[in-house]
Amino acid sequence: MCRFLFYFILLFSLGLNLRSQSVYFNKRFDNFNSCDGAIGIDTFANKYLTIGVACTAITYGALNLRLYDYSNGNAYLNKTYQWSGTTIIPSEGKGIRINRNIYSICGTKVYKPDTALAFLWRFNSNLDSVLYREYGYLNMVNALHGMTVGKDNYIYMVGFVDNSSYTNTDILLIKTDTSGNEIWKKKIGLSTWSEEGYSIRNCSNGDLIISGARYVPNFTSANQGPL
Repeated sequence: MCRFLFYFILLFSLGLNLRSQSVYFNKRFDNFNSCDGAIGIDTFANKYLTIGVACTAITYGALNLRLYDYSNGNAYLNKTYQWSGTTIIPSEGKGIRINRNIYSICGTKVYKPDTALAFLWRFNSNLDSVLYREYGYLNMVNALHGMTVGKDNYIYMVGFVDNSSYTNTDILLIKTDTSGNEIWKKKIGLSTWSEEGYSIRNCSNGDLIISGARYVPNFTSANQGPL
């Protein structure tokens, strides 16, 4: 799950003129001169926002948030959050802007190889933490990959849940209110298959649609398929 820790942060800005495909700037940033990785980018507080991981050792990773100037890509603000002995893995999709000054992300907090909890984390325009919530089933691996705000204004997050042996993974779906209070969580899956949810979006009729993967528990490339 920490495969992206070896990547460095590389920020590109591509011109909107597809005929020229101009690169306006190319920047590289490091936190600890080791393994940094940006796995998501969005716009927030009139700047670019990257969401990723920084680490001092391959074993553990910290959440890294960084704001960049629109015009030149220079780093404007950088914040790192870490707990001793844990790895913070943000989801690879976009987060949620509650308003222009509050940004929310979801992801996975790994305590040890066989235990992880899902989280919702909220930050203000100074990248200060203003809300943190954890969710999931006890003594299991709970991971989140995507989130959205439904037409009912509740927050929905999707990922997977499994025991430490990964013998039968199920989709994990969590619903919270706008303050991050859990309303319910559900496992979705078949007993003879493993399933993971990767993204969740709204339908025009107010329903939600989830994309992901389904595979038999031994997880070989020959038997994977879309969900």
